[in-house]
Amino acid sequence: MNKSKIETNFDEIDYFLSEVETGTIITLGARAGMGKTVWAMKFMNNLLKSDKKCLYCTNDIKLKIFATYFITQPFCLELSFGIKEIEDKIIKSKPDYVFIDDVPPTELLFPECINEIMTKLKVIAERHNTIIVVLQTLPRELENRKNKRPILSDLDKSIEEFSDVVIFLYRKWYYNCSNSDNKNAVEFIFAKNRFGETGTVHLKFEPLICEKGFKTNDNRIQK
Repeated sequence: MNKSKIETNFDEIDYFLSEVETGTIITLGARAGMGKTVWAMKFMNNLLKSDKKCLYCTNDIKLKIFATYFITQPFCLELSFGIKEIEDKIIKSKPDYVFIDDVPPTELLFPECINEIMTKLKVIAERHNTIIVVLQTLPRELENRKNKRPILSDLDKSIEEFSDVVIFLYRKWYYNCSNSDNKNAVEFIFAKNRFGETGTVHLKFEPLICEKGFKTNDNRIQK
């Protein structure tokens, strides 16, 4: 395994990820609507600008359309969550990073299915010297707590075990829309990090701000 300098263009996040190695699985988890996809595409776009090759995997055609609108650099796409299809695309395109968006919520899968998926993804990441970023929707049960910030126990045990880095997104405004002061505040909670420190990064969430002239363009998708 080799160290892979991650350049998301967000210095505080890059600090926590500075020692990450290839063969790594990074899980980005949050409740639905927190902005996982927006942030993943921000990171992916900046990695592409740093001459990193990226593969974006989804089984949602709407997310494909969104990706071609938001991402300004050429990238590879796989419209499938099939492990074999994903690995075949990795072999063909040789990406530095693979983004898988959005793994079905754990309450919709049997535990043995989750374990099998994560085991195979870890093997693929190590076999092909790539970094896999898994976007995971967290279960709604966490919203029954007074403190709704995600914690590791909100993840399925297999996801937590096979992830080298776990990052949670949390927006206080999501649960208290009457307080406009928190509207654009987002917390990146590094709950697990085998390569360094854990902690929280505070950033600004601006989902509607895109580079001028963004248009849907399938030509950015590399074959």
